[in-house]
Amino acid sequence: MKYEQFTEEMRNEIVSAVKKSLLKLGINVDVSLSAETRRNGDERIEIETSTFQTTPVIYESIYVYGFGYIVKLVDTEHVHELNISLSYRFKYFDGGTNGVTIGTLKFRIFNEETIRFIGFTI
Repeated sequence: MKYEQFTEEMRNEIVSAVKKSLLKLGINVDVSLSAETRRNGDERIEIETSTFQTTPVIYESIYVYGFGYIVKLVDTEHVHELNISLSYRFKYFDGGTNGVTIGTLKFRIFNEETIRFIGFTI
């Protein structure tokens, strides 16, 4: 299964699950979803949020970034998994960047037409 096969409803389900999961962590941001084909041919699903700040301000900017791959479940005909690992990404005032893992969002795709949010492991 490829990202281009996702319906608008499937994309919205992923974005909604990311927004709700981050909101539970106190992060209210816009979320974008895209796909990138890697050099080896694998397709990577990517999540990136708008930037946000802390109070007091300790970084120039902060955003959440994550990616995952669609994987067919073993011994199943039409069931795939999508696990997206999320990280905070920090930009320092001196220009450096760094990040730290938040957790993993888990999705299950059925019959290449329905996606369900399974959970957020922190």
